[in-house]
Amino acid sequence: MHTASIYGELAEDALQYGWDITKNSHDWHKMVGNIQNHIKSQNWKIRVDLREKNVTYYNEYASFVDQHTVKSVNKRGAERTVTADKFVLAMGGRPNYPDVPGAEDYAITSDDIFSLKYHPGKTLCVGASYISLECAGFLN
Repeated sequence: MHTASIYGELAEDALQYGWDITKNSHDWHKMVGNIQNHIKSQNWKIRVDLREKNVTYYNEYASFVDQHTVKSVNKRGAERTVTADKFVLAMGGRPNYPDVPGAEDYAITSDDIFSLKYHPGKTLCVGASYISLECAGFLN
């Protein structure tokens, strides 16, 4: 019954992710664009929230020098040393390729799938996380 109660809302939401339920078809470009826009808006909201709370955000690789000092390097290779009473570490995660021959030649990551200009067709999703299940769902 729970599923039946949300079908109407899901059908409306489906349009924004490229599904045309009247034709039982899917628009890959529409889905990719809306997902990329959603991710960008979430990242922007996080940045605004941090700024409002006077949190300085660095998108850099870093390592501790001591208890109150971090040395970091940005994507251009510029280094900086930051001292603070407290640090918040939010590493996030990035998918990586398994250490098997041909993985980088014949596979893409869940981060890269939304850069494709076309639906990849029949796809094997490898992974044990919800991201792999989500990808399998919309690639079906």
